[in-house]
Amino acid sequence: MVDIETTGPSFKEGDKIIQIGLVQLSDQGIEAEYSWDVQPGQKIPPRIVDLTGITDRQLAQAPTLREIADDFLDKLGDRILVAHNINFDYKFLSRSLEKLGYPPLSNEGIDTVELIRLLYPCDQSYKLGDFAEKHGIDLVHAHTALDDARATAQLLLLIQERIKALSYDLLQTIQPLTTTMIRQTGLYFNAWVEDWAPRRREGLVKKGPFYLAEQKGQGLVFPKQFGQDQADFVELEGRTLCIGQGDCQLSPLQLAMCRDLSQFFDQDKSGLAYLDAPAGSGKSLAYLLAALQAPAGQPNLVLATSTRLLQDRLAQESLQQAADILGRPLRYVQLKSSRHYIDLSALAAFHEEILTSKQVKKRDALLLAALMIWLAQSQTGLLVELNPGLLTKDFSCKQATQAACDQALSKWGDHAYYAREWEAIPEADLVLTNQAFLCQHQADLEDWGLLSSSGLLLVDESHQLLDTLQAQATASWSTQAFENQHKHLQKLLANLIHFPEAYQFSGQSFDDLYQSSQLIQDVWQTFDQIMAYLEEHYRKIVYYKQQSDHKDSFMLKAAFQASDLYNQLKAVQAQVRDLSNSLQHLCRAVQVKPGFSSQRLDQLQDMVCSQKVMNDQLTQLVQGKDLDYYVLDLLEAGEDLHCQLQGKPFEDQRLLEGFLDTLACQTVFISASPLADQRFDSQAIHYSYASSKGSQEVQVLMDGLSIDKMNAKAAAAWTADCLLELWPMYYQRVLVLVNAKKQARLLEAALKDRLDYQAYQKLYCQLNFKHSHKLFQLFDQEDQGLLIGLQNFSEGVHFKQALDLVVQPRLPFAAPEAADELAKQALAREEARDYFESVALPDMLVRLKQAIGRAANGQGDRADFLSLDQRILKSAYADHLQASLASSADFRPVRLQDLENISRNFSQNKG
Repeated sequence: MVDIETTGPSFKEGDKIIQIGLVQLSDQGIEAEYSWDVQPGQKIPPRIVDLTGITDRQLAQAPTLREIADDFLDKLGDRILVAHNINFDYKFLSRSLEKLGYPPLSNEGIDTVELIRLLYPCDQSYKLGDFAEKHGIDLVHAHTALDDARATAQLLLLIQERIKALSYDLLQTIQPLTTTMIRQTGLYFNAWVEDWAPRRREGLVKKGPFYLAEQKGQGLVFPKQFGQDQADFVELEGRTLCIGQGDCQLSPLQLAMCRDLSQFFDQDKSGLAYLDAPAGSGKSLAYLLAALQAPAGQPNLVLATSTRLLQDRLAQESLQQAADILGRPLRYVQLKSSRHYIDLSALAAFHEEILTSKQVKKRDALLLAALMIWLAQSQTGLLVELNPGLLTKDFSCKQATQAACDQALSKWGDHAYYAREWEAIPEADLVLTNQAFLCQHQADLEDWGLLSSSGLLLVDESHQLLDTLQAQATASWSTQAFENQHKHLQKLLANLIHFPEAYQFSGQSFDDLYQSSQLIQDVWQTFDQIMAYLEEHYRKIVYYKQQSDHKDSFMLKAAFQASDLYNQLKAVQAQVRDLSNSLQHLCRAVQVKPGFSSQRLDQLQDMVCSQKVMNDQLTQLVQGKDLDYYVLDLLEAGEDLHCQLQGKPFEDQRLLEGFLDTLACQTVFISASPLADQRFDSQAIHYSYASSKGSQEVQVLMDGLSIDKMNAKAAAAWTADCLLELWPMYYQRVLVLVNAKKQARLLEAALKDRLDYQAYQKLYCQLNFKHSHKLFQLFDQEDQGLLIGLQNFSEGVHFKQALDLVVQPRLPFAAPEAADELAKQALAREEARDYFESVALPDMLVRLKQAIGRAANGQGDRADFLSLDQRILKSAYADHLQASLASSADFRPVRLQDLENISRNFSQNKG
């Protein structure tokens, strides 16, 4: 095992080796260890000192590489060189030795990074330190050569044990895919499989080319004990309600919510209710118990949350508590978009394509191999289980076309992961989904008998529903996606024209081919006109918004429909529609001759589906139904200009009324900030509850300028300075909520400049994670950490490890200069409304109330809450703000010198 530390990543740029670690490993274990400090003849950069702890002083008397080279090469001999990211260590060593006159290294090499990416596809990090920590490998001083080499030796042994635990039949199926692995990694992997992999298949089912994990009790939650021998009940009118059992009991506040909702559900007519309860009050368990014990005529229960993170937490925790209280198993179905699930039909086609292709991309081959390992252990088929770095964009696109449920079920049975959830609905006690899925698939849910007059709908975090409905009603079109799609289509048509010997044409098909070729030229001509319009528009925006971060603009509906852009979009929509029809005729009329590949024609058939989607997008834009304004988001990438055009609705009231009008079931909106300000034709019942803990105290920092008076960089620097007064000495677990991605990046950079390497490892930023719930899980494991999240991060879900401090640097107003807000201002003026009073301030108050709720920490002690925005106390709307949040927050001015005392007292109270 070899590891090196260097002054930087590039040998070509003059970086040098400063330390080498070598561990000799045999079948009997570690035989010997060696370490060399190396004098590089140049200063060690500060970032390398922070990373490795190796200083110029430490290396002042160290030998040069020339002086230790013979000793190192003698110890290395002809052994196999194993390293974590071997291409770096191997090449850097070899080139450094060559520069001294030695021959290049010729040892065989094994890369442990590629092996763990293959064998541990669900791990979230393949960095040596992260992986070692998760799997119990001792690595005290990461980024010192000998310790890293020792850890690599333990890692190789772990890899070999992993192979011994997997089925030989499974591993044999991926052996052809490992030939692309670095150096001799694949060769030795296959040898270990032959020598060590067990010849058994327990727990695996062979379907198609895959060995799949047997599915065991998906969607079932079992209680700690069956029956209700120790249950507690309360009497309702005509029935009893189970409210606790054993050590799982409702609090008085939860009991009040449960009783009130149960009485609402007892009504034999449809209705609407609001449940307004503070964050951390345990309302999830209360409403679940009430709904699961609703009268027998109401078995169809749908619960829609705002995020998949909350959806998963409800399934894992709240539903388990409900089962423990009720003393019976609960069966639930989790409905998410098909794009979240592996599509085995698409994967089988991907498998066939790779095995039969003459030229295989290495990343595709190793991705397929890792997916096959994953499928042998997955019970859900959810792609989110995988390391997000594994999935390629090309593969994700292949997965986007989900086969029909009945076809998937007939082929894959209970491994049709998406389709089986729908099939399980009739037997489920609860259908758990998210608001976006509810809005997109409302008709499908109704077809399965849900959302009917005999059903219940619970909408948790309901303040997010308005945003969800607006996103659902938004029409979008991307010039980049349009251009890429039609370039690919043009290549496919050219293939048919230039290689006629591969295809069987009829007379009509030649006409269709000619017509399609002509139509695509017409499409390009109109598209060029659109781009010319956008380029002129973009130049105007750049001129007038030179100092602004927002290079987007808006057009109200009337202005948009009077513009040249609108007419050009109408023209291109008609051309895309005609082209789509022509392609359908062409695909039906052309056949591939025997002996030739059908790949191109298959791709052309896929393009027919893509053209239909593109046509639908353009139709929705130009028809403008329920759209009030249009946003043009323009981005210059090199010499290219890209535009994302979105048509959006403005009237929240109209959207919400339209949604409610389609519902026949009883509905409950649940939130700490419900939609109580909305006006409805139907009579709603309001349930409001005060926190048993009293109001949350919000500390408002009064030193110096208010943060809203600072520019973005100064605000980030001030926030970082304040945070480091408190963390990590006094507050151990801190959540910082920012309003925009730019603010998150600037704050992360400011903290990075101020933190040493070890402290920086405890800093988490939401923007660095593809999946928020992965970040949530990682931070939840930290005893000490600082997390920078966007405004709605973790909304509705509390960490298992309580937070010590929540920081909201500035009031969460939407950026007033953003195109969306400018459009809303213009629309408000047209309607003689005050934009600030009717839109900006109410929206901000909801977001602020939700942010304050993050400090609730579930049923535990509250965290402190700090704001750096003095507008809370000193603005013209300060009284209105405080009055609106009086039931949930008390506001108190503090000085920076007070913060240390506050945090010290907090630490002592925790102790």
